[in-house]
This record gives sequence, structure tokens and C-alpha cells, in this order.
Amino acid sequence: MKRTRKADPSFVPIISSNEFIERHRARRKAAPDPGYFALYSSWIGGIVTDPALMQVPLDDHMVHRGHAVFDTASLVDGRIYRMEPHLDRLFFSASRARIKLPFSRERMREVIEQTCSASGQTTASIRFWLSTGPGDFGFLPDGCIEPCFYVMVFKGIPIDKNLELQGVSEYTVTGVPMKPPALATIKSNNYLLNCLTAMESKDKGGRFGILLGDDGLIAESCVLNVAFVTPDNVFITPTFKKILAGVTVRKVLELAQKMVKEGKLRKVEQRDIRYEEARTAKEMFLLGGDTHLIPVVNWDDIPVGTGEVGPLFKDLLAQLEKDKLLGFKDHQAVRYVH
Repeated sequence: MKRTRKADPSFVPIISSNEFIERHRARRKAAPDPGYFALYSSWIGGIVTDPALMQVPLDDHMVHRGHAVFDTASLVDGRIYRMEPHLDRLFFSASRARIKLPFSRERMREVIEQTCSASGQTTASIRFWLSTGPGDFGFLPDGCIEPCFYVMVFKGIPIDKNLELQGVSEYTVTGVPMKPPALATIKSNNYLLNCLTAMESKDKGGRFGILLGDDGLIAESCVLNVAFVTPDNVFITPTFKKILAGVTVRKVLELAQKMVKEGKLRKVEQRDIRYEEARTAKEMFLLGGDTHLIPVVNWDDIPVGTGEVGPLFKDLLAQLEKDKLLGFKDHQAVRYVH
């Protein structure tokens, strides 16, 4: 006897494509607005603005193998901030991950701009992925039909602006191993250890976590770089030998050099930093997301410096905000044509 939904409440029905979309749309509407504005997919060759249609094929190797890389830029007052450094890192990551490019860098730049245009937003986050593409559930990309490029414009991960004024407490994470350099130095879709790092810090009362290498050297946070100001006014941050080359920390290194010329810092160094040295810092902060600087005022329940947000942090934050809003060197204006 054929089972039906009415006769057997445990029966799982086969639904039509239209019903699938409507159910997905209903689930999205029932949840808090995620702030998803536009998605481009090279697989479908276009942009969608309905979150119910923002889909990636399940057999894309980025989903079931993590064989993909990504990067995230910022849309600020109708201009894309620091697109080129983000594309540089995306291409570097893709090369290391042996992911072929679906089309040229120039075309990717155009697609990113047009996805921003279709979103209708002037301030948002832009995330873009390169994957080996869909095709099968194997582990080699040989069965993938074509590499894919995806671009998402969304409202971004909310970070309380009060953190910049009040600072945060952070904790050293000891229960999560660091990624090997082959993974740590590229921005791949494999973020399991990053998530576990933040979770352990949260369990202790922190937010992001501070990672140390087996050699006792300061590494990074879950998705942020870390920097310090020494008692004798030297700005220091770890090298990129075993961690991700953050776009934000590279910009802050430039700004810190200007502070040296102004006499506010004695010098700027990117080098190995032992835990014991870092503990003597008078200022400590986390850097990421193009425009986020977060002061750490307590580390493992011990005050950093005076235990308050420091003056050098405030100066660097003001300079970064000014560059974001008024700079021209790293900006690309979006032509809103949709």
C-alpha cells in the first residue's frame, strides 16, 4: 500500500522545484533578517537578490571537501576599499590551493563591482570565493565540471563599536592546535580550527582567542592578527611565516610608520614575539576586516598596560577611519547600473 503524508506523518514527501523555493523562502522570512543583498554565481552566470535563491551546488568541492579559497573586502560609501590587496591574496591562495581561474582578474573585478551595484547598498561587506567547482563527491578536482567564482554582498559580521571604546578581555587558547603553515598562510574554506579557537576563548569569557605556536611565539587570533606596543614605544606584530598575511595589519603597519615620523612611535617591527615579551606590552590590539581595530585591555585576567584603551590605539584607529572614508589610493568607486 502506497504511503501518503496523511496516512503516515513520518513520510518524507518529494517536493517540486517551486515548492522547494517557497519553503526555503518561508524559512528565511521566519528567521531574523540576515542582511544578504546580492549573490553572483559563475555557475548560473548571473546575480540573484532573493536570499531564497542564494545557493551553491552541494557537490561543489568547496562544500564537501573545503577545496576553495575566499577573501572579504569592504564597501564603504559606494567605494570598494582595498580591493586589489584582497584580490592579490585571493589569487595567491588559489595558486597554493591549485584552483584554476574561471576567468581573468579584470573580469572578476567587474563582477564584484556589478554585484555591489545589484545589491543597492553603499556600505556592506563583499565576500568572494574561488572553488574547484561542482561535479561529483570525489576528492580530486578531476571530476569537477568547471572552477567557480561566487560573490556575496551582505551586511557583514556585526562587531560592537563600543569594543573600540571599552576594549575586550582575551584568553590564550591552549586546547586547539595551530594550522600547519600550508593552510595558515592561505585563506581557505577550512575554518574549523578558527571556529574552535573562538569557542574556547568564549568559554573562558573572551571573544576571539590568542594562539601561540609550539615554539612559544605569538601567532594570531581566530580571524584577526594581533599587535602590541612595547614599553619603549615600538609597534610590533608577528611575521607572516606561519599565519595569514592580514590586509588590515598591513595597512596599519603603513600608518604606524607615519607615527614614527611624527614621533609618536619609536619604530615599527614585524618579527617573532615571545609570549613573555608580549606580556610586558603597554598596549595590545586585534586587527581585521579592513576597518576593525579592537583593543585588548585584559589578557588571561591580567591587565594590559593600565588596563584601559591606550592613546596609540586611538590614534591608529582614527587614521584608519580617515583612510577608509577619505582616502583615494585603495578605493574603487562603484558604478550603480542596475
